[in-house]
Amino acid sequence: MRKCFEENKIQWKNECAFSSVTYESNMPFALRFMIDNDVVGMQWCQFEKAKYKLRSHNSKMSTC
Repeated sequence: MRKCFEENKIQWKNECAFSSVTYESNMPFALRFMIDNDVVGMQWCQFEKAKYKLRSHNSKMSTC
């Protein structure tokens, strides 16, 4: 979609409908998730009881 917007390829009734530079179109998912959920670096996160499940020992993985 970003490419279509930036290269003027979106048309409506055979006319250019929109052409513009896009912003935030290549933002990594993890960063977008943090921004949308008000999670900032070096912050404690709290989870409500029964709103999460613990993973089994074999499926635990960390990239910390």
